Amino acid sequence: GEMSQLFDKIELAKFHMAYDLAPHIVSKGGDYAYSQYMGGAQELTKEYTDQQWQKYYEDTIAKAILWRKTDKIYTANHKKSLDIRSRVIPYSISYLVWITRGIHLSNIWKIQDLPPEFYEAKKNTDPDGKTLYSGFYPDLIKHVTEQLNNLRDERTVLQSSKNEETWKQLRLTKPSESNLIIPPEILLDEIQDDDVNICESFGENNWNNLIFWAREGKHLNKSKIDIASGILDLLSQKRHPPVTQAAAGVLIIIECDEKGFDSKNISLNDSEDFE
Repeated sequence: GEMSQLFDKIELAKFHMAYDLAPHIVSKGGDYAYSQYMGGAQELTKEYTDQQWQKYYEDTIAKAILWRKTDKIYTANHKKSLDIRSRVIPYSISYLVWITRGIHLSNIWKIQDLPPEFYEAKKNTDPDGKTLYSGFYPDLIKHVTEQLNNLRDERTVLQSSKNEETWKQLRLTKPSESNLIIPPEILLDEIQDDDVNICESFGENNWNNLIFWAREGKHLNKSKIDIASGILDLLSQKRHPPVTQAAAGVLIIIECDEKGFDSKNISLNDSEDFE
């Protein structure tokens, strides 16, 4: 289908970083997003089995489709503000992942499109007969567009979107403020992922100490410290880290352990906060 065009490595980084809750990094430009993404990705994929590579490939295509469909919906529905399109797209994807805790990428891969519960397309009655989009995801994109305009202070959206504070503020906005009802079909089944469980049971205290230790002793590169900080940020809000971020988190725990970080002994039964 239309999605089969190949994409370059810069786009690849943007697709992944937007899904991994880093829209402010994508907003700083493709090269920056690429440098941030590659730091973690090379680490993550170097031990991959064929099966894991296949899954990575399918998920990457699904994220590309999500990006391009977001672009298509935004471009159709917000013709007057195309100047901020490059910011609304990553912020919409990150906000979608944030409020759903991750979506079924495999469903997107299977049909090579966003499933019908995301949106519906209808020809409008304008003379040009262009298609407009309605439904859950177009409403979410509209919510994100309005919020980015509200959060910019004296700056332009193009500037303010590069600031992590903007992303933190957007995360605080409730979907219900814009009457966004998440279709249950797009939600993942209860998260039963080992990596997520390990990151949660490692605990806020250990993550905090690990980040401090790694910064002080320069034991981790910046992109890994950012991943660890992102996980700590989510745990402090009693939220589950997304699966990809958790997988990177586990590798960070192991690496720090090997480099001599002493975590307070943890038992895996400490995750009652996450019922």
